[in-house]
Amino acid sequence: MNACADKYLRREIEVLKPSLIICVGGMASSWILRNYEDSLHPTLRVKDWRERLWLQILGNITSIQIGGWTAKIVFLFHPSERSGIGWFIDRKQKNIIEKLVEEYKII
Repeated sequence: MNACADKYLRREIEVLKPSLIICVGGMASSWILRNYEDSLHPTLRVKDWRERLWLQILGNITSIQIGGWTAKIVFLFHPSERSGIGWFIDRKQKNIIEKLVEEYKII
């Protein structure tokens, strides 16, 4: 995943300039944090995406600066990682995701 992401995903993000990036699972979340860590405010820099997920549940949505525009990032557990805590977290994030969908008019 890292080889493809380093080669293609970074360029796709720069070309598409998304306003919202949803990272599903640890690999995608870790890649985003590792590659765009410098664009995060120092108090928001964390090495483990699950820390960002907890902050997100508390209402702190991560934003990154990429080439002159801002993208919000949402972190989710991968569906294969479902557990009791995963379902709890998903319920907590439902409102956050619904607000972002409405804000960005995502269908």
